[in-house]
Amino acid sequence: MNCDLEGDLAGCAEMRAFAESLRAAPQARVDDGFADRVMAAVGAGKKPRAKWRMPPLGAVLGLAASLAVAAAYFFIHSEMSSSARKARMELLVHCQRDDGTFSSSSAAQYMQSFAVAALAEDASAHAAALDAAVGAITRTQNADGGWANAELSARNVEALRVAADAGVAGAMRAYKKGLRYLRVNGIGEMTKADFALAAQDAARRVNLSDEGLARTAVMCRLM
Repeated sequence: MNCDLEGDLAGCAEMRAFAESLRAAPQARVDDGFADRVMAAVGAGKKPRAKWRMPPLGAVLGLAASLAVAAAYFFIHSEMSSSARKARMELLVHCQRDDGTFSSSSAAQYMQSFAVAALAEDASAHAAALDAAVGAITRTQNADGGWANAELSARNVEALRVAADAGVAGAMRAYKKGLRYLRVNGIGEMTKADFALAAQDAARRVNLSDEGLARTAVMCRLM
């Protein structure tokens, strides 16, 4: 370093303070020969490798037992859920009337779409009931493609979409007609999530003294 420059720096208070802070800072300590070993590894093109060690036997057995219990619970829960759903579906079908509806109540038309969606989940097992339930919706469809109001129209359009996906004859045509009605009138289409929330809300509000609506409400809670 140039003597004059060194003297100038020594006379600067800020530089002196900086130098002191460097001297006071803790320094990393490594074993002798560490740098040589690192450079030798780099020169040889080696990469550090972590060594795998077998975990304790107790930990392995504990993890295996936990996984076995979880798998058994999932299997049993799935079987029970399937059986319960099947029983509820049979009750719903039992409540269906000759015209495809499930009740003579004034609220029946607002529950019909949920019954259709529930039956469509296993269309092959309840084909006749599903066809009749869809027929009850399409028969009440107005010439312009809608129903009594925006809410009912949106519900029925979504139910017809699900039925059409399940292969119900005539559902696709009614669905497209209803969808056109929604778009022309600026009515938002229901997503699957919206439909499920509407079903849950209907299940809470329905008059459960009506057997047909009560069974449909049970289906709503499963969606």
